[in-house]
Amino acid sequence: MAGGHIHVGSLVTTEQGRAATEVTLNALIDYVNSVVPEPSSGLLLVASAICLACRRIKPVLRPAPPRG
Repeated sequence: MAGGHIHVGSLVTTEQGRAATEVTLNALIDYVNSVVPEPSSGLLLVASAICLACRRIKPVLRPAPPRG
């Protein structure tokens, strides 16, 4: 999905390193959230697929019209 690491030089303070880590993690989280759908989206997709499949099956199961 995504990954990486942060290079920190010897002149970077702990506070600066922590701030850089937070910026990097926020950017990574934003990216992952834009690529991976929420679990509820997956359920909606499955439910929609089932409904469409049922609509396509019903005409096949209907009895033939009477011949006159």
